[in-house]
Amino acid sequence: MVQYSLKTLTLEDEAEIKKILAWFPKADIYSDPRYLRLFQNYTGERAIYFYYDSGACKILLPIFERTLPFAAPYKDMVSSWYYGGPIYNFKNIETARIHINNFLPELNKYCLENNIVSEFQRLNPMLENHKFYESDAQTPFNRKIVYIDLNQDLESVRKEYLYKARKNINKAHRSGLKVVRQKDEDGIKKFFNLYTASLKHRKETRPFYYFNQKFFLDMFESLRDGAELFNVYFDGKLAASSVVLGCGETLYDYLRASDPALLDLRPNDFVVDEIVVWSKTVGYKYYDLGGGRSGAEDDKLFEFKKSFSQKTRDFYMYKKIHNLPKYKELCALAGKKESELAYESAEFFPEYGK
Repeated sequence: MVQYSLKTLTLEDEAEIKKILAWFPKADIYSDPRYLRLFQNYTGERAIYFYYDSGACKILLPIFERTLPFAAPYKDMVSSWYYGGPIYNFKNIETARIHINNFLPELNKYCLENNIVSEFQRLNPMLENHKFYESDAQTPFNRKIVYIDLNQDLESVRKEYLYKARKNINKAHRSGLKVVRQKDEDGIKKFFNLYTASLKHRKETRPFYYFNQKFFLDMFESLRDGAELFNVYFDGKLAASSVVLGCGETLYDYLRASDPALLDLRPNDFVVDEIVVWSKTVGYKYYDLGGGRSGAEDDKLFEFKKSFSQKTRDFYMYKKIHNLPKYKELCALAGKKESELAYESAEFFPEYGK
């Protein structure tokens, strides 16, 4: 029988978490305690790490615990934004199955003992950690994401750009656009104003995306070299901005903004290429551009990203009900009939949250 332990850590245990992270070669920004602290401070949700250790094999799951204000003391769990899921260091898939089958029941036991009703995660396609959950609950495919392989030399990377991307980058050069890596307070405030205007321009109705200015100031102060801001200027005016986050092997395209009046100068194509050049100089191996606004192949944002690379990976969700009777009760409180519930197959999960 395999001997193992499951430990729960919070950000008060940051020094220990950092030591544990050293065991995981694939650890990235989404498991970094600095990133989780940023969102804990912003949302008030409690960041926790579940650490499974059998000696030879280890699993670390960073996640947020949310109190349900309409049903205290009950809670649920959700991954960090945008990607989450476990990191692990298994030797092979056979070994992995043994430890996954130990970890998941222990996690479920913890949830039942701590009033956690359900769990929702956006799994990280660059880690392909959806494979961790193949035998458990629902892991529906959501959409494809595009990434650039930075292990190639710069010329080879650029050869993968479609003609339209190369043409747009050349146009940006001819137009005199300039990219500035600018994360001082002035640069951050300019980005914030453009970002907020971009959300309003595209009629974004989801409140979550309207981060306040303090969030961004805190982000760049706390993440330091884990966050970069690239501002694109035309004649002194901000044309586009891109925030990227990263540590370890992968750089992630995080948030973008652009001035609709200056899009014809192609600042968005221009900044992607500039980020590619920079990311190679600092040693990243992959640049995750993310996916489209939908899962459709003809999604305009997805097509834009695919103009830089044909390499894609699949993005999955994870939906788990830990306490079914309480889940049904909460759904009833939210006005949902039991006959209408789709449970872990629901498009919007958990159903009591809609």
